[in-house]
Amino acid sequence: MGQRDWPQDYAEPAMGGGTPAWDCGAALDAWRMPEQRSVTSTLVRLCMDGAEQHGIGPQEFQRLTGIAAWELESPQARICAAKHLAAMRLVQYMPPPSDYWQFDIQACLQPFPTLYAVVANAPNLAAGLGAYFHHRSLIGNVDVIRCLRQGTQFEFDYQLDDSGGNAFSAFGNFFLLHGIVRHYDPEGGRACALELTGEAFAPVAQLRAAMGCEVHFGQARNRLLLQAPAGDQPYAQHNPNLYEFFLDQARAERARLEPAQTFALGLQRFLAQAIAAGDAIGSGSQLLAQACAHFKTSRWGLHRRLQQEATHFQEVLGRVRATQARHMLLQAQSSISEISDLLGFSSLSAFSRFFSAAFGVSPSQFRKNGADAAAH
Repeated sequence: MGQRDWPQDYAEPAMGGGTPAWDCGAALDAWRMPEQRSVTSTLVRLCMDGAEQHGIGPQEFQRLTGIAAWELESPQARICAAKHLAAMRLVQYMPPPSDYWQFDIQACLQPFPTLYAVVANAPNLAAGLGAYFHHRSLIGNVDVIRCLRQGTQFEFDYQLDDSGGNAFSAFGNFFLLHGIVRHYDPEGGRACALELTGEAFAPVAQLRAAMGCEVHFGQARNRLLLQAPAGDQPYAQHNPNLYEFFLDQARAERARLEPAQTFALGLQRFLAQAIAAGDAIGSGSQLLAQACAHFKTSRWGLHRRLQQEATHFQEVLGRVRATQARHMLLQAQSSISEISDLLGFSSLSAFSRFFSAAFGVSPSQFRKNGADAAAH
């Protein structure tokens, strides 16, 4: 390994100040900012539909994940990373439908037609994979996949910044990548080995049959090895005109993601600075008043601007609090009670409930895990 990921003739422009499009992991890191981590509401609605098949209705799903009904109304809306991860943790151990493991990339990407039209109609497999990595932020940008290519072998490495659901998310992404390879190389494309972190979320024999290779849990990282002899061979059904049309559409949809969050990002930065300066002690209403003064707007005006970006003040404040809480807990300079006060929570129990809902572990357990990791 160590060869670059994609051939130089892949047509997409570089992202993130010159990062080559074939360097998918670095490109994703460069394009996304931590404050922008989100997924499309379509993906979360699919999680909600899966939960409903197992007896968890929409209202209960929304209560358990903290996702409001209005956040799911528009297919163009984005759901913040913390809420999406809460949804993933909720459904990861629910058995999928019996035909789940038989789907192809058309069935998998059907809810995302622009992405499917680009990925499934590329000039060749390498370009199809490159297009997927370049535009997968249309689905979400809460994780990172890196790829190294050496000849006919592709190695994928998956990382999700979360304390739970890592292997579940990794397998879903690897399963899709396997489908893309099989789409372009049905005869020679195959999975060689799959390693996943944590415990098995489904019967290993079922996962092995779905991927066609051995699946090992409890590993140090999430890693998939794929063999694809036809990586650079022309795709016989490639339609250049349609490809360029949908490629332009994908670029336009991605471009709309950035300006749509400008005000929310500015608010996040202001709130982070206010918390760092110790101005959050009291309640969120104090921060709201300060934000209105800073942006020279009324509460109604601030709420209206955030609503236009498919978010609201409490969601933005929640993202800031979650980021700051993790940082403060790992620093170990303040007690958990002091951190609760610094973040503006009304009580220690309120802070504990918030943190556990966002990250799946209590603040004390998170601090212990961080200390244990540093010791080793």
